[in-house]
Amino acid sequence: MPAFRQVLAYCGVDEHTATGNVGIVVPLRGSNVVILADGPTLHVESTVRPAVQVEEITDPRTHPIWSKLIAAALSFENLKARAIRVFKVSANSLVGIDVAKVVAKNDRPSRVEATLKVLVVKQKLIKISIRPTQVRDGPRNIVGFTNSNASAQSLLDQMNLVWEPQANIVFQLARTDPALIDGLSPTSAGADIQNSAMAASFKSNKDPAADLTVFLVRRAFDGAIPVSGVTDAKAGFALIGDNRSETTLAHEAGHFLGALNEHGKFSQRYGHQGTDPDLLMRDGGAGRKIPYGLVTDFNKGYR
Repeated sequence: MPAFRQVLAYCGVDEHTATGNVGIVVPLRGSNVVILADGPTLHVESTVRPAVQVEEITDPRTHPIWSKLIAAALSFENLKARAIRVFKVSANSLVGIDVAKVVAKNDRPSRVEATLKVLVVKQKLIKISIRPTQVRDGPRNIVGFTNSNASAQSLLDQMNLVWEPQANIVFQLARTDPALIDGLSPTSAGADIQNSAMAASFKSNKDPAADLTVFLVRRAFDGAIPVSGVTDAKAGFALIGDNRSETTLAHEAGHFLGALNEHGKFSQRYGHQGTDPDLLMRDGGAGRKIPYGLVTDFNKGYR
């Protein structure tokens, strides 16, 4: 049966949207790629030309996607036989939500065999400060309160690998210098975001030039509950423990972004979404996927 498919996972194509159709996220004045499987003779077109355009990629020299196809171990025999076809979807203007589609159809009789929903979004830039924490010991010496040896740049890169292809959200690095936090000592079990004295010290150490300040701590607590990360979206800061996973920062950023309105101001707390282990915003945040239907919760630049 003809169907649109992702080239690689977590690159802005969702094969299982809530409506049953496949969805693709395309950056404004940019493009994304998708596979059409089992449709060698179907005619593929956009329903909202010229705002959204679709072009078949047949020459390996014309697009870097071919290296990704090789990495995905797709059969070139299938490509040559058109059992698998690759298309570039480009966007020249915003079209709203649930408006634009790419369809693969028979001409005679005229019948749509596969539908790809297209969401066009502006790039959203978020300035983020990633600061390791320090505390004072008994003699008032300053010592570190995190054992993390990861660079701020590597942590930023991990976030952008999740957010940029799936939601066209790009994080830019602001301050990365250590932050000296009151109310903690080298013997403290961790930093509790619900402790008012600690929270006040973290707030006072926020980077005023950043949208979100992330503090790297030995262990993060949400009240009595130990967590790998926790965010106060209204205050604009997050605590990330040394026990974080590769997607903990991206997950906590989702709590922050989802809490903002269209003007970038705090609107309401944004909780966990779904239970599938593949989801970025599930409880625990071990996954990487941002579903097509949730992209506009985080990037509201689609109108």
